[in-house]
Amino acid sequence: MIFSEYPFLRYIFFLILGILIYPAVTHFNALFWVFGLGLSFTIYFLLFLINEKRKVYGFKLGLPFFALVQLVLFGLLMAQRNDIDQNPQHLVNFENSILAYTARVSGQDEPKPKSIANRIHLDEVFTEDGWKSIKGEVLIYHRSQFPLQVGDFILVKGSPQAIQDPTAPFEFDYKNFMRRQKISHQHFIGENFQVLGKVNDQPINSFFIRIRSAMMNRLDSKIQHPQAIQVAKALLLGQKKDLEKEISDAYATAGAMHILAVSGLHVGIIYGFFFLFIKPYRLKKTNRILYLSVIILLI
Repeated sequence: MIFSEYPFLRYIFFLILGILIYPAVTHFNALFWVFGLGLSFTIYFLLFLINEKRKVYGFKLGLPFFALVQLVLFGLLMAQRNDIDQNPQHLVNFENSILAYTARVSGQDEPKPKSIANRIHLDEVFTEDGWKSIKGEVLIYHRSQFPLQVGDFILVKGSPQAIQDPTAPFEFDYKNFMRRQKISHQHFIGENFQVLGKVNDQPINSFFIRIRSAMMNRLDSKIQHPQAIQVAKALLLGQKKDLEKEISDAYATAGAMHILAVSGLHVGIIYGFFFLFIKPYRLKKTNRILYLSVIILLI
């Protein structure tokens, strides 16, 4: 492969480089990266204008250098923006005692051996000083006989607990694993909560989650074999959380674990689904570009 024939890969490489560098430079303020991005863009733009005025292509090293510097700095800004430790309104930086809180359910129930897991977005917390706005996600475990639905607005008594660091050397870092999903706390709420109503502030996300949930329920009703249903959910929906360790180990030993991962197979299924209803080559050029762009964004 000739690397120069794929400029997009070069752009992605330097963007990812900025993201990977971020953990080593977290002590720098975001304004530092914004200033660097603005300065590099200004220099790049001035060099571009000089070339335009001279009608020649000069600065053959300067132009690509400052362009790539902008990508690295943009990657740093993206990483910092998603760093929950840098958000003063996030739950990880909240020091007061929490007596209760309100939150929106953002996932679907996942049965566990002794409870049911779900994830919620915090809205407000109740302290001795009253209600305060807050941000963050919490992994909850409840035992309600009524399932929680995406968009349910709930009132929970008690305080979520921070996920602890691993206690033994070389132990799986569950805390870091969950932080990558922007979840920093967990809470075993049992039945100490109340559904206050329903909110729909993310209609598109809720729509696809409901479709996914309906498909999983459909699979549950059609496939009765416990191991077959686990493989079917992993293969068709990418739901691998319910996979038993024996099944996962068997696929890993056979070198076929990639079959259960989200891959080109799943993308092809979605792509084929859209092609089933509308044939893009029958559309006009403008409509065809728009249609295929929407498909790519959805995938």
